[in-house]
Amino acid sequence: MDCRLILCFGIRIVHAQDGSLVHQSISEAAQNLPMQSEQSAFAAIHEIVEMLEADPTTDWSKVNVDALRQHLIDMDNVALHAQITYEPIVNGEHIHVSGKGDVRDSIQRMVMMHAAMAGDTTDWHVKAARASDAADINVIAISPLGLKRMKALGLMSMMVEGVYHPRHHTMLARGSM
Repeated sequence: MDCRLILCFGIRIVHAQDGSLVHQSISEAAQNLPMQSEQSAFAAIHEIVEMLEADPTTDWSKVNVDALRQHLIDMDNVALHAQITYEPIVNGEHIHVSGKGDVRDSIQRMVMMHAAMAGDTTDWHVKAARASDAADINVIAISPLGLKRMKALGLMSMMVEGVYHPRHHTMLARGSM
């Protein structure tokens, strides 16, 4: 199936590769990994709640949607309110991410968590450290192509690369992080 879909009255209509239409209720679709990973907090929370409600094995004593909400706030703060500066270093970039108050706190949570969970790739290695005003990150490329990709992508693209984020949102809401 490709990514073209229509949402109408709680039904998801997906165009299959053979041209046929496949109908799924939103609850059926929600049994897979989340489709929503951008900053639309209401949509992301709604999608996760539908997944939890559709799963008979959900342990409601552990569910913590507020933890997901706080993470979405952190994502918003880092993506929209942080100051990001880049300085070339040998085979890489030094990235300083800063902010004040809640933005600083969000940066420290997000950058440190990201570096631990998904920072290293086949193209680069990441080392992050807290700074008084947020975080410092050194990204070292493994190859010349990795260096070009790193410089082209910038911090925000590197932070969203890979498919771990939707699973991470699910784990936060389920209380398993």
